[in-house]
Amino acid sequence: MAAKINKGFFTKVRVAREKLQERAEEILTQYLEVVKQAQEAGEYEVAAKSLQWLIEHMPEEDGQRMVDTHVDKAKQEQIQQGPRVQIGIQLGGINQPKALPAPTTPLPEITVEPINE
Repeated sequence: MAAKINKGFFTKVRVAREKLQERAEEILTQYLEVVKQAQEAGEYEVAAKSLQWLIEHMPEEDGQRMVDTHVDKAKQEQIQQGPRVQIGIQLGGINQPKALPAPTTPLPEITVEPINE
C-alpha cells in the first residue's frame, strides 16, 4: 500500500512540474513586470534584490548556469545521516582537591597603628 501512495505522490509532483513548465514564460513575464513596477515606484533596492534572486535561481541547462554561484555563499556540505554514537570518558579514582583545615586555635589579633612623619 505504501508503494501506491508514493507512486501517486510522485505522479502529482510530475504533473505540477509540467504545468509550471508550460506557464514558465508567463510567470517570468509577470515577475519582471513586478520588478519594473518597483523601479518605477523608486523601490530600487527591492527591484535589485528581486533581479538578484531571479538570476541566482535560474535553472541549469546542460549543467551550466547563467552566472556562477557567488564565492561568498556558503557551500552546502554533505551532512552525515544516520545514528551518531558519542563516547565520553570519565576518569575515576582521582580525589577532589582537599580544602585547608579550619584553624583549631584562634588567630592572634592584629592592630594597625598609623605612622606619623
